[in-house]
Amino acid sequence: TIDSAAYNQGSRTHLDKGLHTALEAQQQSDSQSTGKEDKQQTNNKNQCLVNTLVNHNNNIKNIEDKYNFIVNNYANSSHVKEYIEKTKEIEKHVLGAPRPHNSSTDEDRAWVEFNIGRALDCKGQLKEAEKDYIRAYKRMKEDGPTRLKDAAHVLNSRGDVNYGQKKYDEALKYNQMTLEIQEKCCPSDHVNIAKSLMNIAKKLTCQEKHDTAFDYYQQASTVFEKCSPTGSVDLADTFNSIGIYQETQKNLRIALDYFKCALTLNVKFLPVDHKSV
Repeated sequence: TIDSAAYNQGSRTHLDKGLHTALEAQQQSDSQSTGKEDKQQTNNKNQCLVNTLVNHNNNIKNIEDKYNFIVNNYANSSHVKEYIEKTKEIEKHVLGAPRPHNSSTDEDRAWVEFNIGRALDCKGQLKEAEKDYIRAYKRMKEDGPTRLKDAAHVLNSRGDVNYGQKKYDEALKYNQMTLEIQEKCCPSDHVNIAKSLMNIAKKLTCQEKHDTAFDYYQQASTVFEKCSPTGSVDLADTFNSIGIYQETQKNLRIALDYFKCALTLNVKFLPVDHKSV
């Protein structure tokens, strides 16, 4: 017979029914045996199957627990929040549209072109991605002020493409244009403003304009602290960048303080095996 206590300990309502079915089939087969196998051997086989099922269920739960930890703790990152927000917009505007120029509205065509650009960007096809970003931005700009906030997303992505191409001057220009729009359309403590300040600082760092970059890092940290009072991964990244700047300026104690703050936030929001921890 099945040790029901051992089974219930590892089972959950949505777990792998296939293994449970196999277990029941094995028991039925054993109950119809010719008697050549003694009862103890049969029970041992059944218990092995139970243990396998319990281990299988426990493995699933461990994976789920790790996934939930990542989702719940990394959700403070503005990158994740923006991705969720944009995914909802994509579903609303783009879902089901076969090709950009077959869509029924200019708005849909612009979003489709933007997201085609994002897909190409992810594949490393930066030149092709930039072409779609240019087309998407042109359509949004033609629609006037109503699409201004949407256009900021396109400009930001174009800046990222140029950054990947090591075209730091162009990347900086588009990040600055993005910030200019966001300051018109968003509250002063909006996370997107903090992200744009951070992006500009990184481009300036690549241009070795470290003092100017430092000013932007400080502005970014101020906004991140306002929009996420309990901290975030983005704020940790900003503190780390400020720490690096202070280290180059030989302000080692100040640098150490910032590195400690960054580590504290990363430990709070990231898995223990993350490279930033």
